[in-house]
Amino acid sequence: MQSPQIKNKNSGFTLVEVMIATGLFVVIMTVGIGLLLEVNRSHKLQARMRATLDTLSDTMEDMARNIRVGTNLHCSNDLSDVTAPVDCIPIGTTSQGSSTLALEGLNGDPNTPDDQIIYKIDHVGTGQVYGLYKKSRSDAFGTWRQITPDLVEINVLESGFSVTGSKLDDKIQPHTIIRLAGQVRFQNISIPFSIQTSVTQRTQETIIP
Repeated sequence: MQSPQIKNKNSGFTLVEVMIATGLFVVIMTVGIGLLLEVNRSHKLQARMRATLDTLSDTMEDMARNIRVGTNLHCSNDLSDVTAPVDCIPIGTTSQGSSTLALEGLNGDPNTPDDQIIYKIDHVGTGQVYGLYKKSRSDAFGTWRQITPDLVEINVLESGFSVTGSKLDDKIQPHTIIRLAGQVRFQNISIPFSIQTSVTQRTQETIIP
């Protein structure tokens, strides 16, 4: 007499089932890690862009502060005599006045020709991107120093300085407009920006040392 066969109800997964489950796990993990890396990259990009734009705003504020308490505004690309007050007015929609602005600082001596603070929109070398540079006697003996972050590319056709009322006989309060436009580039991504500020220079009677 044959003994009855006992069926094993605890049989394991087949090889095909294991391979399918493993494949699904790998796909899910790959997609999840990819999304995590993209979120992390996006966060770093936003943080870097925000820090760059904050630095650019701080630069504009520093320029405005120096202009507000300065004297002898010289808005001209001709730097042969930066002690002479010179106006420059924008012409048309693409020209924003001059790419260079010089002024006598708060504690400067008008009789000293080499202590002016000078700002200019320029580039270093051939084919390099444009940035904003500053030179004063306190900056490494008058050498040009870039004051915009390396990620910033300034559009020279849409940026510049304009000044009215720089001369004493104009009998109006000197007024300066600063405009910086361009783009911030980081990891093949560019974000356009356009910042403009208006500064009214204090008269000598209102300047408090």
